[in-house]
Amino acid sequence: MDGYDEEFTCSVCLNLIVDPTTLNCGHNLCRLCLARWFLTSKKKECPTCRQEWEGHPKINKSLRNIIARMHPEQLGEREQDVASLEDSQTLVENFEKALTKAKEQKKGDYGSFFSGMIIALGIVVIAYLVYYWRGREDNVLVGKPLAAWHPQDVANWLDSMGWAHPYSTVAREQGIDGHMLMGISDDKLLQLLNVTDSVHQNALQVAIQSIRETGVKMPETLWEYKALYPGRALFLVYALKDFPRTTMLFLYFYDYEDSFLPFLHTTAPREWGVYPHTDTGKLPDPTTFQWLVFLLFMLSFPYGMLGLFAWSLRSVHTLTPYITIASCVLLTLLDSTFYGDVLCRGAYREWKFYAKQHMKQLLSCIMFGVFWPVTPAFICDVVFYVCLYMSPMQLLKTVRERMEERN
Repeated sequence: MDGYDEEFTCSVCLNLIVDPTTLNCGHNLCRLCLARWFLTSKKKECPTCRQEWEGHPKINKSLRNIIARMHPEQLGEREQDVASLEDSQTLVENFEKALTKAKEQKKGDYGSFFSGMIIALGIVVIAYLVYYWRGREDNVLVGKPLAAWHPQDVANWLDSMGWAHPYSTVAREQGIDGHMLMGISDDKLLQLLNVTDSVHQNALQVAIQSIRETGVKMPETLWEYKALYPGRALFLVYALKDFPRTTMLFLYFYDYEDSFLPFLHTTAPREWGVYPHTDTGKLPDPTTFQWLVFLLFMLSFPYGMLGLFAWSLRSVHTLTPYITIASCVLLTLLDSTFYGDVLCRGAYREWKFYAKQHMKQLLSCIMFGVFWPVTPAFICDVVFYVCLYMSPMQLLKTVRERMEERN
């Protein structure tokens, strides 16, 4: 029994251990004694052997149960003595808070390191994208008038249509430039390009007629769209992320043919896999069924519709659609949890707070529209690529924080 009594004695207060805490070195101390020693010395070391300990030592429950079984009366008296001390509870609480804070700070140091690495890598990628695409934007056909096209530009235009690729070499050899596209009759052009397929003849005539009317090549990829409409592209990247439903309503009233109709026909088509075309080159108005499908999913599942549109761009983009889809998945999760809180957790009572946040975001969009014309193009490009490619990381952090709040 004496041997056990020695093992159950605190080396600091020399009494029976209360809430025994085992350190890395193997010594057992009262929780209160360890707290008082740590808060006084500001060192993580054992009072007995001065060996440093790490982490957040816990109460040794097995040892506490053994003491309670073998010395119940003495333990009861000791617990009363400890509880009678005025500062006992405060010391233990401060000890726990200090260790928890140190643990979070250490975790934050690792998190800050990896976050810094990701941010540095992101800056390098964004800088490269800005440099790379700004150099290429000067050569894209959407920014070049038809009259200034060279034979190589005509060949590139034919290549961009896919099915017309066999005729690009002929156009280059025949020296067909922008002036010839505007001035020569359709029959003569078809003869020069040696187009014998009737389907290709009709399609090429429609394409030539469309490009004559617009005077430029209409954008077919995200980068061409950005080169032709830089401000609109930057606006849509941010507005669709924060206000997808409101932005679609805005496009319906102010950009119906160029933006709204293509989006609707892609996400709610008359027939899946078939994109509509007309002899005039303009998209037809949607049917009643298309409107019903579009409104239903756009109101209830807006980011899913954006993800579906991004999925349709896989043939012309390699990585960007998948990054956009990842953002849409995370935004859908945030959107669903928000409305779930409103309906099930009574979050509607805080409508003033949410309205305030919404107005702040809306005001930032309006301020962007005011200051965009005088903002350097390089800064606008950086903001565009940051929003497009860095959003998944920021959204992932937001989702994690939201889940922690709910738990």
